[in-house]
Amino acid sequence: MPEIAEVQTMVNDLNQEVRGRTFLNFWTDAPKLIRHPKAKKFNQKIKGKKIKKARRRGKVIIVELSNDLLLLFHAKMTGHFLLGQNSLEEKFKDYYIHAAFYLDNNKILGWTDQRKFSRIELWSKEEKDKIDLLQNLGPEPLEVSFQDFYKIIHNNRSQIKCLLLKQDQIVGIGNIYASEILWAAKIHPEKKASDLTRKEVKTLYEEMQRILEEAIKLRGTTTAEFRDIKDKKGQYVNKLQAYHKDGEKCSRCKKSIVKKKICGRSTFFCPQCQSK
Repeated sequence: MPEIAEVQTMVNDLNQEVRGRTFLNFWTDAPKLIRHPKAKKFNQKIKGKKIKKARRRGKVIIVELSNDLLLLFHAKMTGHFLLGQNSLEEKFKDYYIHAAFYLDNNKILGWTDQRKFSRIELWSKEEKDKIDLLQNLGPEPLEVSFQDFYKIIHNNRSQIKCLLLKQDQIVGIGNIYASEILWAAKIHPEKKASDLTRKEVKTLYEEMQRILEEAIKLRGTTTAEFRDIKDKKGQYVNKLQAYHKDGEKCSRCKKSIVKKKICGRSTFFCPQCQSK
């Protein structure tokens, strides 16, 4: 699932490649991806609208359009963009493209989603309080102060891995970066958040920001489907220390990284470096 680094990469690509362009037409062979409004009405409303800028809130991409409209994308498991010329239509099936925005420069902004779990929505700015994708979200991990971060951790008795995944507590972190952050901070993923010392929370905070900033700089992590708008893989995959490393030697202590299901998600950690 695309997390903060992958979503920010998509936002950066949209601002660089399609900002200022106008939608001429829209196509989809999976109308259920369009959650609001219905696909037919969506097509009518999107035509002629200009892309003003893209931004991110947690894992949600928000594209601001002319006429005070907001175009939202939530990638879920396998969603991402792909930009190409009209010849891209020939690759729709091969690239799992299930939605396409035809632009005024003869290019196509494709939305590819192999598993078709993603969401595309169109709202007016006046309706922003009705958008459930943007409700009950915690602070951004790269913007939250240490004091506020400490309060979140100190006041929660969930296992720390579970807490990092809770979008109402802190947004944008998913399975990849939770494993990486905890490995870097030498914190066992099953340790209760409220049991962490202030020093441990400080280390966790610093490693969270360091890792996420570097992951964004390297344009995300590709372990499966994720690609950027030009179909290139994210390079943070080469920096991974724990995620998908089960059975491999820990780069710090040379003991084996293990895989364990925690909060229903596969978690990767070093039982030696990250002892309880």
